[in-house]
Amino acid sequence: MHADTQGQNFPVFALAHLLGFDLMPRIRNWKELTFYRPSKQSKYVHIDALFGEPGKHVIAFDLIDSQFRHLMRVAVSVREGAISSSALLKRLRSGSRKNATYGAFREVGRVIRTVQLLRYLSDAPLRRRVTAATNKVESFNRFSQWIVASTRPTLRRTGHG
Repeated sequence: MHADTQGQNFPVFALAHLLGFDLMPRIRNWKELTFYRPSKQSKYVHIDALFGEPGKHVIAFDLIDSQFRHLMRVAVSVREGAISSSALLKRLRSGSRKNATYGAFREVGRVIRTVQLLRYLSDAPLRRRVTAATNKVESFNRFSQWIVASTRPTLRRTGHG
């Protein structure tokens, strides 16, 4: 599944993963994105600089573990149609950042996005496929917008009001 650069928020990555989708958005300005470590002690020989200061940007696996049952319940609810993914993401976006389930979605999303960033950076053919797919989607969206705009009746002023 492909998305544009705006498709990179953490809960979207988490939900896509829990639903079995491999979300791979086009990644622009990847140097500005944060890579997350699995632990404070994690260090990498050739790519450690990508992760920023050692000991920072660490995944809270304890939070994921404590909320795992809730994450799975939410994913099953979306899959079964009890709640739409857009409604869920809207709730997560507007919900309290202190909400434990939101936090767990964020942490899972950090893990998945970090893995996807590493895949994206190390695989030139993947980057080309993602770029081609998102260009097609963006072209289709522009075409759809043009169709809607060109078929919309123009509003005329009547002089009233």
